[in-house]
Amino acid sequence: MGIVAAFLVGYLLGTRQGHQGLKRALASLRVIAQSSAIREVSGAALTLASQRLGQRS
Repeated sequence: MGIVAAFLVGYLLGTRQGHQGLKRALASLRVIAQSSAIREVSGAALTLASQRLGQRS
């Protein structure tokens, strides 16, 4: 969650910096989305969600 919050703050600051700032913010988002940490967290979240849904059935 901290990464997402940091991105949102960066995005807001980037948009205030004009077109170049927005480009930097979007480039940062791409790097974050492709990071192994995000893949691990999203994989764990999907596993947990599927387990919870399986328990409800």
